[in-house]
Amino acid sequence: MQILASVTNTSIVRDPLGYIGPGTMVRIPFLLNEADINCRVVLLTDFPVVKLMVETPDGKVIDPGNAASFGVTFDTATAVRTARFNLPLAFSATKLHAGTWHALLEVDRNLLKRLLSDKDKANQPQFADLLSKGAKYCVSIHSFSNLRMNATISQTGFVPGSTLFLRAALTEYGVPVEHRAAVTAELEYPDKSRTIVTLTEDGPGVFGASVLALQAGIYRFHVLAQGGTFRGVPFTREQLVNAAVWHGDGRPDQPLRGDTDKDDWCQLLTCLLGKKALSHELEERLRKEGIDLDSIRHCISAFCKNRKPTLLG
Repeated sequence: MQILASVTNTSIVRDPLGYIGPGTMVRIPFLLNEADINCRVVLLTDFPVVKLMVETPDGKVIDPGNAASFGVTFDTATAVRTARFNLPLAFSATKLHAGTWHALLEVDRNLLKRLLSDKDKANQPQFADLLSKGAKYCVSIHSFSNLRMNATISQTGFVPGSTLFLRAALTEYGVPVEHRAAVTAELEYPDKSRTIVTLTEDGPGVFGASVLALQAGIYRFHVLAQGGTFRGVPFTREQLVNAAVWHGDGRPDQPLRGDTDKDDWCQLLTCLLGKKALSHELEERLRKEGIDLDSIRHCISAFCKNRKPTLLG
């Protein structure tokens, strides 16, 4: 989802995950503000038994049945459901824009009953979780916005004992969000322990923190910004960044050089973007987001011309 947000130049407003059981409704609040131009609510599930709805700040519930009257578009794929709408949302004399919106999740009992009767699905590992915990979900809320956060990480080395430097820059209409936000990061260490890192505002709209990496492995930072816009409307932004350290000489792999490396990259890219690797639903979804896979494949084919046979057919 973060790759999709980067490709479409959108910001991640919220990105929670959890489980939902039959007979319950999960209400996930998210903040939109006057700098947001449109919004995309993406629901990912292991099994397509969870319904997605959107609640406006004034309490109106939008679902696939009444979406057209609100100017909202719902898309459904195998395990992905999406609601997309422009801002402000104008369906009558009232224009809905800034405020607290909600993504509403509910298990469709008929779909769940049909799934439970499918013996082929019963062998999947996720099926046990479905029976014991409920349906697993991830909701990713993206906004094409004039209020943006860019989080990056750098490190002094790649061996245990190196220092990781976390940096987050917040801008609104290109102007630094100065003294109007707080930024923290939930850090997951290689041993899966967690802590909260508080970033300090080192410059106008620029927040930083450093962490000593004593363990070998992957350090995962979930960066969260909370603040107010120029008009004082609350906002949130989220982003994931990773760092890695390992035992050894601390040198990352050398840059790829030579025909052999180029062939390896050609094989990897053509395999990942081959039509057999991407489902028809996913291709259509990417095209709706403005990603032209045919043009990307053409560029790769041109780059890999006269190399090993490709898999783009």
